[in-house]
Amino acid sequence: MYPGLDLTGDVDSLDRQRTGETVLLYDDSRLDGVATCHIGAGSEAGGGTTLVKFGAVSPGELRLERLRALLENVETLARRRGVPRVEVGVNLSHREGYRALLARGYRADFVGVVMQSPDEPAYHRPELDILDDWR
Repeated sequence: MYPGLDLTGDVDSLDRQRTGETVLLYDDSRLDGVATCHIGAGSEAGGGTTLVKFGAVSPGELRLERLRALLENVETLARRRGVPRVEVGVNLSHREGYRALLARGYRADFVGVVMQSPDEPAYHRPELDILDDWR
């Protein structure tokens, strides 16, 4: 998705601090999606909320189906942990991902602007579906 993108530190931190879980989406033995989730009180999400800090699915023809499956798994995790409110950030450059969130009932709660240096799209490109929290 982007050279150098490495979620190892985020995943390790969630596990070490016990502030959330990582959702992995597999197709047979191939990793097709990941979401790092902060869950409830004591986490960045706060009480009563599950926050997808970062999520992504493999690009390609089936990416929207993968995104829907990843969101379904996150929502199931949130219900199982008793923290059913799910917050997900998405950059509108990921138009199809944004539409998939709207179709599942998600609504905008906070609107921001991404400014990054150098001025390049990084992983904010229409052919990718990335979920990320930039607050």
